Amino acid sequence: MLDSAFSSLDELAEFQRHLNALLADRNRLIDQIAAQGKRLCEHALANFYAAYEKMKKNIKM
Repeated sequence: MLDSAFSSLDELAEFQRHLNALLADRNRLIDQIAAQGKRLCEHALANFYAAYEKMKKNIKM
């Protein structure tokens, strides 16, 4: 009976290690997605600003 209890605790500890690894992967992926979103926003803003500046020059002519 005691062996069974220790075996169950070992299984639970192994499950927790796997869960922690999955959470670390999830957090890494979230960070990558956030960084990609930031780059896309910066690129879109730069393109918008360039188009705005071009439009301003065309209006002045």
